[in-house]
Amino acid sequence: MGVLYDSAALAASWDLCKDWKIDDHERLRADVARHGLKAQIAGRTVQDVAKDLLAIASQGLKNRNRLSGGLVDESGYLAELEHIAETGVTPAERLLELYETRWAGDAGRVFEDFAY
Repeated sequence: MGVLYDSAALAASWDLCKDWKIDDHERLRADVARHGLKAQIAGRTVQDVAKDLLAIASQGLKNRNRLSGGLVDESGYLAELEHIAETGVTPAERLLELYETRWAGDAGRVFEDFAY
C-alpha cells in the first residue's frame, strides 16, 4: 500500500528498477531463489534494493495518513520486513539454521516449534 497508493512513492519505486532489462528480471528470479537477499541486480544486492523500497513504502504510508485509534500511521506494519532487510536474514534462512542445528535434521520439528 505504501507504494501503490502514493504517487510519489510509486514514482520513486519505478526509479529503482526502470533501467533493469528483461534479462535482469529473469536472472534475478533465479538468483533470489538461490541466494535470497544476497542476490544482485544492476550492481546492487537485493537487500539494498529492499531497504530502499521499504523506505519508500514507509514514506508512502506516512503520506497516506491513515491513522489508527492511537493516531499511529500504517508504517509500523513494515517492521518485520524492515528487520529482514536490515539483518539480511530471511525467514527461510532462520528455518534452515534451526534445521541444521537445534533440530538436528528433523524437519518435523517445524510443526512442533511453530504450531499455533
